[in-house]
Amino acid sequence: MSIPMLRELHQDVRRLVIAGSALAAADTRLLKALPGLRRLGESAPVFKRVADEVEAAAAAPAEDSAARLLELSSLLLAILHTQGSSDAPGELRSIGLPLDAVKPSGGPISYRRLHPVIEALTSRGSGRLEVIRQGFEEGMFADFRTFVPAVEALGDVYSEIADFAAETIIPAIGDPALPILRNRYSVSGGSADAKRLMCICKLSGDKDEVIGLIAKAIESGTAPVKLSAIAQAAGLTEFEATLLGLAGERKSDVREAALLALSAFDSDAAANRIVEALLGEDAHIAIIPAQRCRHAGLIDELLLAGKETSSAIASGDKEPRTYGKLMAIVEALRARIALPEVVEFYKGLLLEPHYKPKGYKYMLEMIGEAFRGSQNRELLLFLHELRDTKEVTFGYSFESALICLPPEEVYDRYEIYLSDKKNTRGKLLIGTLSRYGPDPLAGWRRGTEVSVRAWDVRWAQRLAAAGELELACRFANEPSDAMAAFLLEQYKDKPHLLESRTLYIIDALKRLGHQGWDELLLSALEQSSSRAYYIAVDVQGLIRELPAASVPRLRAWGQTFKSVATRQQLEELIYDLENQSDAKRREA
Repeated sequence: MSIPMLRELHQDVRRLVIAGSALAAADTRLLKALPGLRRLGESAPVFKRVADEVEAAAAAPAEDSAARLLELSSLLLAILHTQGSSDAPGELRSIGLPLDAVKPSGGPISYRRLHPVIEALTSRGSGRLEVIRQGFEEGMFADFRTFVPAVEALGDVYSEIADFAAETIIPAIGDPALPILRNRYSVSGGSADAKRLMCICKLSGDKDEVIGLIAKAIESGTAPVKLSAIAQAAGLTEFEATLLGLAGERKSDVREAALLALSAFDSDAAANRIVEALLGEDAHIAIIPAQRCRHAGLIDELLLAGKETSSAIASGDKEPRTYGKLMAIVEALRARIALPEVVEFYKGLLLEPHYKPKGYKYMLEMIGEAFRGSQNRELLLFLHELRDTKEVTFGYSFESALICLPPEEVYDRYEIYLSDKKNTRGKLLIGTLSRYGPDPLAGWRRGTEVSVRAWDVRWAQRLAAAGELELACRFANEPSDAMAAFLLEQYKDKPHLLESRTLYIIDALKRLGHQGWDELLLSALEQSSSRAYYIAVDVQGLIRELPAASVPRLRAWGQTFKSVATRQQLEELIYDLENQSDAKRREA
């Protein structure tokens, strides 16, 4: 009781020294300690002396208060250092690290370098993940002083740090982390203990220990620990029967974890349970397990159920549950697109006339995406040939044609759909051309070169005739007097607006070799608003292509800006332009 009182008194003395010793006179907190000190002084003379010093400090005049406080502080420090204890409460136990685990393989690491990493692992706040990642890359986790903080990070409130520790740091530490993980693991804990269990199971070479931990966690663990244990039971034959039972649990998260774990078993029982869930009420949580399961019988079961369900729909079954079952089967089989029997099943669904876009759009798009993504030429050609059969997959038909047909043939087969832009196929064609077509201005915006795909030169004129001006500009890469004349006519409509339309026209004229493109750009710049606070990236790209003779007009244009920052930005562009011109002259 006496030591805490002296510590509190010492804090009060420090407070008065910092605030000013003159405030010690009649300080209520000092005087409040006197009665207790007098009582202790009856049995220990040293406390009587402390009481006398407190009374003297409280009664001292201002000019003597500093000396009295210093005397009291010295006395308190002497008592605390001789009577106090620095021992940590609790039993001292070894964490079980082998001796070679405390020797960093790359030589000693100074604590100055370790401290930021340890602090990031044990504190809170933003920006810590990057510090931890950098420390990992620099090999800081070879030092045993990071082992405990790394294990503690499994419970970090920031999930990305906890996940990084569990998936990257602890496996890299390896066996030395096991004793720490075991000491801190609790079957009745939370998400941190769930991660500790996962790490122990991955690192431990003792199968009996792993099986025991998993069994206990499944039986009596808290929800997160139980789910972690179920995940670690994947592929362990000792737990197959348990997982089959858990797949029928009341809680959906337990059923989902059990189905995922069962997908690692190559057995009839596991495959049948997954199929049962997929075709029942648990389809939404059984799709991924069905995709992961490699049991041959599962594919046969799904194909059989898929054909029966498809026949029921073709016969007039309009129940939403029936369509939902077919959707789940189609999605589960996407991972097996390389199997001929799955391909034939998908082809049958695409060719089935009952599956109209209105009700089956998502399913048909899913199959189209699977075929297109397979990069299989036979499937790509099959999709291409469906362009007039299935409107909903037309976009995938065009994309497939781009992959497997020559540019001239693609144009000959698909340009006709631009005749009616209001038609679904016309809209999909324009959307695909916009997504995959050349776009030089986008390259400036991204700061990278846009990949070049081979396109037929006729697309530019065809898109211009269809009224798709910006797309026509993007495809205009071959010299053409007719195209240049068309673009010049379009430019006259809104030459004063620095909008994307104008920029695409000027950029296209530059690529077509039109000699007056620079004058058009300068004219558009001079007629643009003077209130801009920033010069757009694509405008910057065009300015950098101007000849050096444009510099005086650019500077004159810059003087109209109301924003100082915009003028400075233009000066930087002019500086780059002049340097490029000098470099070209030197090369010449």
